[in-house]
Amino acid sequence: MDEKKFAEASQQYKSGVRSEQITKDILDYYKTRDYAFDDDINNNYISTRARWALSGMQHFQPINAKDPKVLDLGSWTGAIPNFYYENGYKDITCVEICDKGCELAKQLYPHLKYHNESVEDFDLNQKYDIILGFELLEHVTTPTEFITKYKNMLTPNGLFLLTLPTADKVFMNPNDHEHINQIFEADLEAQGFKTTTLVTADGNMSWIGADFVNKGD
Repeated sequence: MDEKKFAEASQQYKSGVRSEQITKDILDYYKTRDYAFDDDINNNYISTRARWALSGMQHFQPINAKDPKVLDLGSWTGAIPNFYYENGYKDITCVEICDKGCELAKQLYPHLKYHNESVEDFDLNQKYDIILGFELLEHVTTPTEFITKYKNMLTPNGLFLLTLPTADKVFMNPNDHEHINQIFEADLEAQGFKTTTLVTADGNMSWIGADFVNKGD
């Protein structure tokens, strides 16, 4: 994990410079991070987003209503997708770029199907009834392409749920190297999403919650 190289690539990206090497340096950093930990699903910061998504999933009627195929993007070590698993969603595919994150997830939640690759590269040529992406758009190297790609993986009437920090919680400053994009409600609404604001009970953290239903074929 070369933090100096990552910091340089991040600042170049945020200044508008694009190249294959910059993308590689950013993705290599996320892949080789040398730490991983299990999230506490009962933590207010985790549960606020997880319960919002679960509510949306439960009110949603996919074509495969009895056993919907779920794709969870940026799954980290598995606490959130496992929360959905425990609430009846048994067909879950998880995508996580961090090697150590995947290793720990497979130990903690062996019943989850993990793919150790970037969300930019992932593609099994399959369709999903529900696609979830929490805290991703501010990190991915191709946010517009990311949205288009995964919308195209939805089944008819498929549901796409995203969360990302509200504008005041994303710190696009010279010392913040991980938030390489700043996405606003209007950006998501232009892509067909409906947006809402999620706030923790203590009021210290807030996110944009965005949902899209595929009305096409």
